[in-house]
Amino acid sequence: MAIDEKRLRSLINKVDSFTGPKPYAGVSWRDLERYNRYQEPASGFVMTAEDLPLTQLYAGLAVLSRDIHLYLAKSARKDTALFRNIVSAVNAEEKKRYGSTAFPYDDPQFPYQAELKLFPKGLALKAIRGKPTLAPLGDNAIRHEWTVKAGKKLLLEFLTKAGPQFKSGICGTDGLYYKFFKIESDEMKLTVEIANLALGSFGIATALWYPLAACLAGILVKRGLNLYCESTD
Repeated sequence: MAIDEKRLRSLINKVDSFTGPKPYAGVSWRDLERYNRYQEPASGFVMTAEDLPLTQLYAGLAVLSRDIHLYLAKSARKDTALFRNIVSAVNAEEKKRYGSTAFPYDDPQFPYQAELKLFPKGLALKAIRGKPTLAPLGDNAIRHEWTVKAGKKLLLEFLTKAGPQFKSGICGTDGLYYKFFKIESDEMKLTVEIANLALGSFGIATALWYPLAACLAGILVKRGLNLYCESTD
């Protein structure tokens, strides 16, 4: 299926509008503000200064992924393996640590039901119907410690599970990072091409995955591709 670049660019523009340091209640934001670093106790999960301007995007990624997860619970599809594996991994890790508070927040005993009711709904359905939107993810009401941290964990799981082809397509000798950033310095073109790679990772570039691909690509570029390309993970 051909990629709708115009649609991707529109979604990425919205992602760009969410960047900037946006506080939330919690230890992780306190430590990021004070020390430019947060380490989850007894865990390898870390947030650094590069994450400060991405808190809304991380929260948005968590809320969008939850919405897709709920949609898929009622809809059979053949292109969901990667996404389901990512959600399952984050849920398993958080459930050990946080119990009923774990992403994707579907435990009957989830303690923040009032906050959950404020989350946007129907994002996956809108994407499927050809009217994708990320605008509701700019709402301050979605930004909590439990959504911000889950959002970064979802990004990390995607980067791990997307496989070496995704990373080499960005960081390889002829990869996108070198071609579009170091030579052309075209951030939008770079982000669109990374979103294309993300769509390919899901197997079929269908409308459902466009908002998710735009979020993943936008965060990755805004955080700094040098950090991704130089990592050994």
